[in-house]
Amino acid sequence: MVNVLWERGDVAASMQLDDLFDPLAEQEDIAIFCSARTSPNRPASLDFYPSIRPMKTACPRCHATLETSFIMLGAQVECPACRVTAVPDVLTGTQYPRTGYEMTFRDFCHLFTDPSNRPHVRPFLQEWYGYDARLVPGGFSFVGKDSVEVPPLAVHQIIQSDAPRQYALYQAAMNLWR
Repeated sequence: MVNVLWERGDVAASMQLDDLFDPLAEQEDIAIFCSARTSPNRPASLDFYPSIRPMKTACPRCHATLETSFIMLGAQVECPACRVTAVPDVLTGTQYPRTGYEMTFRDFCHLFTDPSNRPHVRPFLQEWYGYDARLVPGGFSFVGKDSVEVPPLAVHQIIQSDAPRQYALYQAAMNLWR
């Protein structure tokens, strides 16, 4: 029914109905899977996901309230209050936005550092950009054909701004994590 409403263009009703299932799933301890049709060519009029709208986060050192976009969750930022560079904490009770096919930087990193995921996602970066993902102390990095290191956050942001590639990586992640 959620998908029927979506296809009719009644996006608000579709999302409201979808939101009704979350408490039910928790209350009854059941798994509910998304059955919505997905397409990398979704109409722009429906591409309204508010993931670029900042979410409330907090500096882990001084607890100053920060604003962080969904795709940047898990990335280090400099706190304007204490000037410490750290990964902000999502505030308890924060409502996560509907994100379409976007993923957080934390999830992006997990794809490339988890040994069971890496073989499935490395080929995307090799094909798209000629990058090889390599594990390094404290995480991973991308290295181009010219042996120049490319920061993972930069690659993540490039992919998140490219709808077809964002969709492909998201689908790979969902297939691995289901």
